[in-house]
Amino acid sequence: MMKLKNILYPIICIGLIYPALIFGQECQVVRSMDNGNYLVVVEGDTLLAITEQVERNILKQQAELNGAKKEIALQDSLIDKYEETVAQFETTIQNLRDYTNELEGVKSDYQELLAKYKKIKTPLITMDAGIGVTGSNVKPALMPGIAWKRYHLWTFLQKNNFGVLVGTSFQIW
Repeated sequence: MMKLKNILYPIICIGLIYPALIFGQECQVVRSMDNGNYLVVVEGDTLLAITEQVERNILKQQAELNGAKKEIALQDSLIDKYEETVAQFETTIQNLRDYTNELEGVKSDYQELLAKYKKIKTPLITMDAGIGVTGSNVKPALMPGIAWKRYHLWTFLQKNNFGVLVGTSFQIW
């Protein structure tokens, strides 16, 4: 990339050559270069005189460089925004994972509570009792019983009558 003085000197040289021709200043070409530029000496200063085509190329390259710098700045700002968005998503995902773990813990606690409730709801030992009559004997009959979990044992007590029943219970709904 050319330095700024290499760009300004030719412009100054062109500005100095024309007045030198008009006012008679001394200008001497030291060397002609392959690309059409000249190395000249004007009043003791050695300058590079460039062609208009080279000047246009330099200006075009300068404009392209400025455009590329703007594009890079835009891309950098987009990358920064993307990085911020990714960080926000990662935070959100971590928060959702923490929330999911908390809900799993609550679910586990509720399942334990349900198991305890079912255990309390289903008594281990129960006692049953009933009263009624049988066939032609109209005297009252008692039917006491005892149950362990789902298994039952009943007795049938009536004057001059006695019996034992064994059974289980099934959940219908």
